[in-house]
Amino acid sequence: MSNTWANPTSTIIGNGGDPLSYLWMLRWPAFAIGHGYNPFFSTYMVAPPGTNLAWTGSVGPGILLAPWVLWLGPLLVYNLLATLSLALSAWCAQLAIHRLVPSRSAAIVGGLVFGFSPYMMGHAWGHVTITLAFFPPLILLFLHEAVVRQRWRWWAAGGFAGLILAIQLITFLETIAITLIASLIVLVLLVVHRPHAIRARSGHAAKCLAAMIISFLAFAAYPLWTMLFGAQRLGHGTVESPDTYVNDVLNFVVPTITTKFIPGFLSASSARVNVGVVESGGYVGIGLIIICILATVFIWRHLYVRIAAVTGLILAVLSLGPRLHVDGTLLNVPMPFALLLHLPVIGNVLAARIMGVADLCVGVLVAAFIAELVLRRTRWRVLGILLVTGSLFLIIPAPLPLLNEPYSMPSYFTGPDVQRIPQGSMALVAPYETNGSLVGPQTWQQASDFRFRMPEGYVYVPTPAGPITGPVPTPLSIEMGTIETEPAAAPPPVLSPGQKAIFLAQLRAWNIRTVLVGPMSNENVMVSFFREFLGRAGSFHGGVTAWYDVER
Repeated sequence: MSNTWANPTSTIIGNGGDPLSYLWMLRWPAFAIGHGYNPFFSTYMVAPPGTNLAWTGSVGPGILLAPWVLWLGPLLVYNLLATLSLALSAWCAQLAIHRLVPSRSAAIVGGLVFGFSPYMMGHAWGHVTITLAFFPPLILLFLHEAVVRQRWRWWAAGGFAGLILAIQLITFLETIAITLIASLIVLVLLVVHRPHAIRARSGHAAKCLAAMIISFLAFAAYPLWTMLFGAQRLGHGTVESPDTYVNDVLNFVVPTITTKFIPGFLSASSARVNVGVVESGGYVGIGLIIICILATVFIWRHLYVRIAAVTGLILAVLSLGPRLHVDGTLLNVPMPFALLLHLPVIGNVLAARIMGVADLCVGVLVAAFIAELVLRRTRWRVLGILLVTGSLFLIIPAPLPLLNEPYSMPSYFTGPDVQRIPQGSMALVAPYETNGSLVGPQTWQQASDFRFRMPEGYVYVPTPAGPITGPVPTPLSIEMGTIETEPAAAPPPVLSPGQKAIFLAQLRAWNIRTVLVGPMSNENVMVSFFREFLGRAGSFHGGVTAWYDVER
């Protein structure tokens, strides 16, 4: 990330379309609130129906940081957020771990294991709302306070939990689902191990839970209403196939490309099991696994060690997905995660992401192991310290150039020419945005201060068959996508009168007033395409070819 901060206003941390799409999510809330719009719903993408951002967006940071976004711009704020999110997550984790482990230094190491794990470093390439992992450790803190320690006033503990739950709801819904799974496991284990003690504390815990629910509803009523009752809400069906992003059994011991050291004899296996760099976060390392085992065996007397060990093991098994994968091969062996697929919201969880909370359990066990070495001064202390040092060495992040990429903006969208577009009118932008590889129009729209609406966007859209990425395809959008992906030497398409009529009818259905062709693959072909069926040449300014007053 350091090379990004050499020029943080022209380079973005991460790789691919997701980081760029978050610039839109950061900028939209300030615009929406300033113009009296619902920040959790937008008709500026996938127009005219719009998109329900309570389901498909991550506008929470944009709401909380709106003054900073307006002052510093979304790019700089995003880079700050992506950088500080890892440290914030580690800090929250050490707070929670220190509740369980008496040594502050041990808790800090445990927090670092969570906040800078291979899982977190992988998602730092593109998912800042996942690396903002404050929620799992703070919920652990709440559970310990509400069920075990019980020193805070019940309304304070519950109010605090309800607030962070509301913040997490508008930041990333999936983290709530995964944390709920982990919390239920922890509560069941507490009841099993300490039934009488839990029964005696149940009155205070129930009041904390009630206060949490009331606080959550008070803070989250508006986004929750938009999510459950607003238009374009996601219904049945899954966003991704359950087998798409899962951990391979070897993920736990085979390093990913995000770690600095990959032994040569593991490189081939690493390529097989780590299919998606961002989503391959199962690596713990043989060293940390040994530490977890040693902590479990030798410090089993502590209840928090038993619960962390069992919870972490269950979560790791769930991260394997509905069917077993071994060394890149899918085996027809059903796994426990298959039992969750039909549950609301939880059924949409990507199994590999469960490791994000499992790593918190790893952090607890590592901290417990270190505390035992520090506080008891056993004869194995030196060997233990060497084991911890070597284990942490194995998960050191790799300083790869893919961790950032250049960011540029056509001057058209920040200059006076964009003012020719009627405020809030519909514009068709090429490339036609439907997925993470075509997020240009989304970033251009926010840079123009949302001068125009557009029928495209990189968001989830509900359909009778289930949610899809981007708007429902039309003949015109399919033709635009074909031009985008054709070889560079391909000639412009020759349109029949019937095709022209279909395309013009689509423009009228969308109420398109402006057509914009920005920097893209096969840009000249796309310009020729629109020149032919619009019957006139566009004007070129600031890196963009524009046709104004379309279909007037």
